[in-house]
Amino acid sequence: MATEKNITPDIPEARQTVKPKGGRPAKAEEEKKKLVSVYFTDKEREKIIDDAGGRPLSLYIHHQTIYGKVVEPIPKELADALKDCSGMSNNLNQLTMKFNAAFKDSSDRRVQKLIQLTPQLEYQSQMIGQILIHIASLCSQR
Repeated sequence: MATEKNITPDIPEARQTVKPKGGRPAKAEEEKKKLVSVYFTDKEREKIIDDAGGRPLSLYIHHQTIYGKVVEPIPKELADALKDCSGMSNNLNQLTMKFNAAFKDSSDRRVQKLIQLTPQLEYQSQMIGQILIHIASLCSQR
C-alpha cells in the first residue's frame, strides 16, 4: 500500500496561498518607513556636506527635518575615555563580586578586612557608572 504525500502543485496560484512559517512579523503600517527623494544643486549639496560635519547625509537631513537641529556628536577622544571608564567600572564590579564569592566563608582576619571593603568597592563602581551617565547626558545636551 503506497502512502500519498501532500504535494503542492507547481502552479503559481497554489504557491501564493501557502505562507512560509516563522520569519519576522510584519511591521504595523505606521512603523513602515517611506522613501522621499530630494534633489539639491551642487552648491546646496556642498553646504549640506559642510554642515553635516562628516555624518551621513541622510541622517543629517532627517534630523534637521524632523527635529530642526542636529545634536553634535561626542568627540572621539571623549567617547574613547567614556568607554575606557565604563570598562574599568565593570571590571571593578566583577572583581568585587568574584572576591566576595570566593572568600566569604574565610576565617583569615586579612581576608575579613578585605571583605568589609567590598561594599565600598561596589559603591565606588556604581558611582563611576553614575558619573559616566551624567557625562554622557551633558554631552548629548550640547
